[in-house]
Amino acid sequence: MTEPGAADAASVVPADVNVPTDTPSNTAPDESGPQGDYAPGGASYKRLMIALPAAGMATFAPLYSAHGLLPRIGATFDVPATTSSLYISSGTIGLTLGALVWSVLGDRYGRPKVMKAAMLLAVAIGVLTISMPTFPLILATRVLQGFALGALPTLAMAYLSEQVERKYTVIAAGAFISGNTVGGLSGRLIAAPIGAEWGWRWGVGAVLLVSLVATIIFCVTLPPPRTQLKTIGSVSEMFSNVWFHLRTPWMDAVYLQGFLLFGGFIGTYNYLTYRLEGEPFNMPTSLVSLLFIAYLAGTVSSKMTGGWALNWGRRRVINAGAAVYAVGLLLTLVHNVFAILAGLVILTGGYFMCQAIASGWAGALPTRGTAQSTSLYNMGYYAGSAIIGYLCGFPYRWFGWPGVVVSVLACIALAQLLIVSRKELDDR
Repeated sequence: MTEPGAADAASVVPADVNVPTDTPSNTAPDESGPQGDYAPGGASYKRLMIALPAAGMATFAPLYSAHGLLPRIGATFDVPATTSSLYISSGTIGLTLGALVWSVLGDRYGRPKVMKAAMLLAVAIGVLTISMPTFPLILATRVLQGFALGALPTLAMAYLSEQVERKYTVIAAGAFISGNTVGGLSGRLIAAPIGAEWGWRWGVGAVLLVSLVATIIFCVTLPPPRTQLKTIGSVSEMFSNVWFHLRTPWMDAVYLQGFLLFGGFIGTYNYLTYRLEGEPFNMPTSLVSLLFIAYLAGTVSSKMTGGWALNWGRRRVINAGAAVYAVGLLLTLVHNVFAILAGLVILTGGYFMCQAIASGWAGALPTRGTAQSTSLYNMGYYAGSAIIGYLCGFPYRWFGWPGVVVSVLACIALAQLLIVSRKELDDR
């Protein structure tokens, strides 16, 4: 079997991009299981759809569990909102730094083995993080924790693209992303009420326990790969793959979707907590945390996106998702908690429609170096989370909530301009 997309190389690789003829195929046949076993209904496919969402829970629950506790973290260390938001950003910075490293380790030692080891390491570092006495030390260990957490989003989509039959990758990717949303939601819902009662460290610690259980489920249920992956020859080959992807004309638009859309999404959730706990709402932390139930909209929409993409095309679906995202964001301007909740539900559903399509493109389009392509996507994705998520604090400080809304709308508009300008994505 060839690497996903190889059969369509003529239609996918631009004429001015030189593809080395001596680049080996990423996969070799494995007789341990039939190809159909990794199609919907197959036993290995079913196990994969249990394992990867569990891994999403183990990764995204601890990464964003402190969202509802940022005001308490700020009060503990006497730092302003923009500084306390670095608790989230430091983790995503670490994840960004680790993306290419994990892609090389996954290619060399096997994606399943590396993902399992990194997830266990992340739990251990998380325990170290909440035991740190000062905010700078907490940020330093959060960078390390984020680095370890980066293995899953870097390797999982590449692994999924290589194992699942290509025409079903968009469906499988949607199911995987829906599992990630459950992780992000559960982490916030568990941490906030416990943290409000006993302190933020206990809240984050409870999420780490859940993460450990989810990691064990992942290790037990992940099926053996149906292909034996060849390792990359060297670090220079890794950089060659990276350069190849960056030279592919339409891939820049794919990678920047994560940077712009996810950055705005995290900025929205970062500062909405402050808005609702302040005047005129004065909502308690435990009640504000319930607003994260809006994440369930992403669980549903990302899972349905695969079917929509098969029927109407990926580009139409990502355009529709961006429009829904923008409408929901505008609703949060209304000075009514129910309107804000409705806006959160709508914008979250729209965002995860975009995420399912863009992340699927990053894994399915390349004709070589799948792990490096998903690494580039994740680097943009989490760099946006760290940079834009942090920078949204300044318009919030200067202009209040409308400043955040305008900033995020600008990110959505720019992301869509990139998609519209890349006509090559129409049929991909």
